[in-house]
Amino acid sequence: MEFGRGRCLASATAAEGLVAFVEHIGEVLDAERGLSASIEAAFGSTEPTGEGRAQAEAVAGQLLARGKDEGTVRADAEVGDVVMIVCGLAAVIRNDAGDWRRYVRTACAGLRES
Repeated sequence: MEFGRGRCLASATAAEGLVAFVEHIGEVLDAERGLSASIEAAFGSTEPTGEGRAQAEAVAGQLLARGKDEGTVRADAEVGDVVMIVCGLAAVIRNDAGDWRRYVRTACAGLRES
């Protein structure tokens, strides 16, 4: 989560930081496609747990709070929304269901204030 704390929280806007954060997660998942499938086969899920999840949720929460203050993120956006986006991203990558970067841009657009 060093990338999230160091790079994403320092983004010009929180909305940009959220996209960078989710894209970084996508890059990690894309590089470790076999690992994701193995984890799902062994444990029935690839949903993060424990300290890793807590750290990711903390970064997402900080970005959302800042974005709401800036007016760049929807007032009703929640950390759970980011978790759903990441879970969908994992499925897109794992199943090679399309351009995962396009998915990130499209999904994160739903978090932006219009």
